Amino acid sequence: MLKSNYRLKLTSRASKDLDKIYNYIANELYAKEAANNLLEKIEASIMRLRDH
Repeated sequence: MLKSNYRLKLTSRASKDLDKIYNYIANELYAKEAANNLLEKIEASIMRLRDH
């Protein structure tokens, strides 16, 4: 399989958005485990994009 010539960049705005999502789920919905699981899935998806 050919590797693409794309680079993936997580901007500071995207990082802040992820923090806000995490904080909302963990603190407003009192679901810290769900927040952790969601962020892990998002991170895994980002890494798959990077690797292809």
